[in-house]
Amino acid sequence: MDKKIIYVWGAGRLAGKIIGRYISVNDIEGFVDNDSNKTEFMGKPVITPDILSQTVYDAILVINLYSDEIRKQCLALNIELDKVIFCYNNIMTEDMNKDYLFVASIVGEECADLIKNRYHMVRGTEITQGERCFSRLKYGGHKYLDTDFIRIKTLEMTIKEIRKRKIGETVRKLDNSEVL
Repeated sequence: MDKKIIYVWGAGRLAGKIIGRYISVNDIEGFVDNDSNKTEFMGKPVITPDILSQTVYDAILVINLYSDEIRKQCLALNIELDKVIFCYNNIMTEDMNKDYLFVASIVGEECADLIKNRYHMVRGTEITQGERCFSRLKYGGHKYLDTDFIRIKTLEMTIKEIRKRKIGETVRKLDNSEVL
């Protein structure tokens, strides 16, 4: 099997969490960083993204916390996103990786599973005492709400506060009283 040409976008501490553990530094051709002052990392050359767009590669591992910005930069530089593996989501709830067979072929099954599971942390939020969860409901024809962490957590906190303050019981009492 031919050796794959792999670049890592990110020359910082997070790279060390994957390189050496799931992929050998010897399998890395070089690193990519927006800081043009960086020239070497882990004994490998560091290039800028504009150079990368003119380079031959089999895969790019994005190993930093700027996945969305890098995705946009890749699009602007015409870098093929199907060859880019986003290792960290930085609180994003939508998985930018589409082909986990490809991911596993580059970083191995164990690391591919870790990456995949990072994008599936958001659980449904209970809205009734039964089995219905927000993750099973659609809202206005949009994507399932379990892809919107902030709204789900806000609603979950609101529901907890309503239950804590027994607001439903207070409203029922007011509805039944003559005082309104």
